[in-house]
Amino acid sequence: MIIMDIDNFKHINDGYGHMAGDKVIRSVASAIGHTIRSVDMAGRYGGDEFLILLPGMDLKGCEVVAERIRRAVQAHGEIEGIAVTISLGIAAYETGTANDLVRTADARLYTAKHRGRNITVAD
Repeated sequence: MIIMDIDNFKHINDGYGHMAGDKVIRSVASAIGHTIRSVDMAGRYGGDEFLILLPGMDLKGCEVVAERIRRAVQAHGEIEGIAVTISLGIAAYETGTANDLVRTADARLYTAKHRGRNITVAD
């Protein structure tokens, strides 16, 4: 599982307007869609957060996909004059519940934010 969000999204909405923010969200969603497999599932999990399920993939595989997505968003360049980056937290199911998996990935997302953004955290 990958949980990711758009770095400094509130500043994008506040500084450039909600229409620009919407374009950023659609651009990130497009990058996700072009990067994941057909068996993977992705959707918005909150205002600027996305959750991606990667069935049958281990932690290392999730990390490879997450980095591919991160690089695709960064390589897209500016959207509406805004340099867009994302931060990602990943977790792989080992034991526990679905909620445990989400909590682990979410905690790693926050670690990515605290480490400076525009990174993937797997541990």
